Amino acid sequence: MTRTLREIADIIGGKVRGDDEVLITGVNSLSDASDGEISFFSDARYREALQRTKASALLVSRETGLYAGPQVVVSNPALSYAKVAALFSRIKV
Repeated sequence: MTRTLREIADIIGGKVRGDDEVLITGVNSLSDASDGEISFFSDARYREALQRTKASALLVSRETGLYAGPQVVVSNPALSYAKVAALFSRIKV
């Protein structure tokens, strides 16, 4: 399954900052994310991982200058990440 960042933002009620046409194919942690995956940032302890992440987009509570890619601003990044993970884990029967 592939979704645009705009579609994901619409589903979780977020606002995209940056390219909303980025294609997302899954979720992963900041340190393990790769091209096509979305991650989240909500704790300053993970600033170093944020600066090294290869995620295609981030879920954040407010836009951060520590990441140059597109960001989806949501009230609760961890909860939104769980919702996006559930979206990508749906199995078609």
